Amino acid sequence: MTTQLHLANSLVHARAHSAEDRALLRDVEIARREERRARRAARRTKR
Repeated sequence: MTTQLHLANSLVHARAHSAEDRALLRDVEIARREERRARRAARRTKR
C-alpha cells in the first residue's frame, strides 16, 4: 500500500493547482502518515 500511496501522492502533487486537487493531496498525505504510524506501532509491539 505504501507504493500506491506514494504514487497517488506524486500524481496528485503534479496537479495540485485547484482547491479540489489540494484537498486530495492533503487526504493522501494524511493516509501516508497514518500508515507510517501504524507500521511503527506494529514494529513496537513485536519487541
